[in-house]
Amino acid sequence: MPENENFIIQRISLNTESWCGHALIHSAAIAFNINHVCQKDLHNFVSDPSWGTEKKELYQMARSFLPATHILMRENWTKNELDELNGKARVVTILDTTDVLVRISNKTGKKVNDVDGHYITYLGNGLIIDPSAEEIVVGPDTDPANEGVILTDCPNIYYVSDEILERIWTDTNKNGGVNNHLALVILHPDDDPSVLEKYRNQGKIG
Repeated sequence: MPENENFIIQRISLNTESWCGHALIHSAAIAFNINHVCQKDLHNFVSDPSWGTEKKELYQMARSFLPATHILMRENWTKNELDELNGKARVVTILDTTDVLVRISNKTGKKVNDVDGHYITYLGNGLIIDPSAEEIVVGPDTDPANEGVILTDCPNIYYVSDEILERIWTDTNKNGGVNNHLALVILHPDDDPSVLEKYRNQGKIG
């Protein structure tokens, strides 16, 4: 690995329901040693809290502490592209997904399977950081519907198979359109932004 060997992305839980995007952007800022960012301030970018965070608002959150040269949002990413980029640069990669995985509620202990839009961080090679606070993704031994999920020792940090990633990596936007394989890639501010140029023209810009 290059200079990103010691680059650490922490799992930060969302402060309020539907603030998954806020939590992941907050996590990115901390990974970059930018400590003035908080979820409450990021919420100012959300125009319709009843809907959630739109993709352009997620971009604006990242843009609040990074130049545009270090941010790339587009659709039609492939897993191979993201794996390649995660392997050679200090990036935080946020995927726009539809949450279809079965979870357990911390409050009730019961299974939850509320299909909804959900942002997650992708670390490469199928590894996911999920910011959900009160609902924990379970493995297939708890529910066979989650076949393809491999849990780690840390709640809501888990691996997904290629089949699971393909199934979840799409979402419906507020206008009724579909965000297909949409990802927001945020590059460390000290890194050369030219590393992103290869990927800028490969798919529709979000």
